[in-house]
Amino acid sequence: MAGRPKQFDRDEALSIAMHVFWRKGFGSTSVEDLINEMNISRGSMYATFGDKRSLFLQSIQFYSHMVKAELIDPMLDSRCPMDRMQQFLRSAVGQCKTDDRHGCLIANTVMEQIPHDEAIATVVRDLLDQVESGISHCIAEGVKTGRMQVRHTPHLAARMVLCTVHGIFALSKTYATDGWMEELETEILGTLMMPKNGSSN
Repeated sequence: MAGRPKQFDRDEALSIAMHVFWRKGFGSTSVEDLINEMNISRGSMYATFGDKRSLFLQSIQFYSHMVKAELIDPMLDSRCPMDRMQQFLRSAVGQCKTDDRHGCLIANTVMEQIPHDEAIATVVRDLLDQVESGISHCIAEGVKTGRMQVRHTPHLAARMVLCTVHGIFALSKTYATDGWMEELETEILGTLMMPKNGSSN
């Protein structure tokens, strides 16, 4: 394949590769799929990104930066903790409310690649730890300011939220309607982060 010379936008090409892996999965994505959609030559791909596994690892890292900007950083700002939690849930679950039903790239990678590749597992664990830490920070702040109460420690509550969200990612690939997702968003907020009203259950 002739392709185009190496002069191309690296981040744009990496974003395209990320979406190919997201759509097809690592195992079902071929080098031909990647170079065709990235519109670069095989030589340019190997020179810039390395082999398919290396490109996948870089795609996961690229995705991690997106998640940090879109999900983690807003959890650490100065707004009301409950507002931050609502935004997190809506943004995270919003990934599932699309026609393609590809789920979450990280959740997909956990199922497909982590048992076989420690380097990829390390990147994924680091991202999940950051997400959990952001949720925990938000919950702890909400409890401290009297805006939230939890039945567990903020850390355990954060892990429960994270597990529930990743369960939604998995189920969304089978169940296309999104009404149940919105119900779960409300249930998470009501059960785990119930605003204080002078009484507790």
